[in-house]
Amino acid sequence: MYSEKESLSKRTYISVDHAVEHAGFGRAQIKYLLAACVVFFTEVQFIHLGSLTLPSITCEWDLVKWQILILLVGASVTRTIGSFVGGTLSDKYGRKNNVVIGLFCMIFFGLLAVVQIDFYLFVTFRACSFFFLHCITPSALCIVLEISPRKMRFLAKMILAVAGQLGATASSLFAMYYLDSLGWRDLTFYLILPCFLALLIFCYLNDSPRYLYLSGDSEGGRKAMKAIFNMNGKEDVSHLIKNVKDQDRGNVKQMFTPEFEKTTWMILGVITVKNLVITAMHLALPYILQALPTFVPHLITAQ
Repeated sequence: MYSEKESLSKRTYISVDHAVEHAGFGRAQIKYLLAACVVFFTEVQFIHLGSLTLPSITCEWDLVKWQILILLVGASVTRTIGSFVGGTLSDKYGRKNNVVIGLFCMIFFGLLAVVQIDFYLFVTFRACSFFFLHCITPSALCIVLEISPRKMRFLAKMILAVAGQLGATASSLFAMYYLDSLGWRDLTFYLILPCFLALLIFCYLNDSPRYLYLSGDSEGGRKAMKAIFNMNGKEDVSHLIKNVKDQDRGNVKQMFTPEFEKTTWMILGVITVKNLVITAMHLALPYILQALPTFVPHLITAQ
């Protein structure tokens, strides 16, 4: 066994995880994290904007209840399917490829939805944009976590969560000040623009070295790892990396340090419960508002 304090350059071989720990957290990780933050920012603001623009869309097409239901259910179902499909495609074709193709398709279908004058085509293209948007988030998250040292992965995940909340805040502010003047079409178009930035950044960056090694592309993994060493100003030990077996793919038991593991699951649990509560409140709010005009006068009379 090798001592952790022993110089990596003196070893016969090292694993990809040792190389990632040696690279540390520097310019390379910040670039990947920035691109992933743009993805998470866009994802949440796009979802949030869908709710904020629903009244305007309803008025434009004079929608009835079942059409509104199709609009809401279509987006929710495609988001759920997209997350599952995105994770599968990410393992099969690569994290970067999945993100780049997903971003391009999301922009394409999002712009088609903006210019549609037919409601059913709008629903179809909008659902497609949500599908591809949720295809890319698992891949963006995987890239960031796989190139970050273990002690920084928890922090990286929290930064991405904060980026998502900033996206929700941004969409709310834009809708508050510009929805009436611009309309939902122009507003949606402007909020799609950050995807172009994420697309340009991911086209420039390499794929996850861990994925490349696991998929058998040792040369590509070595090249990606060398680029990370150069950006972080660390000693290049990519020639010592020994390829790992393909059956190790998906082994994430060391994704977080032991001292953070329980805290991580607790926070994720709280976030999940919060999201379920918010969803329930959104579903119940129309019925509450509908009942208030009749309930409040009776309450006042009774007092």
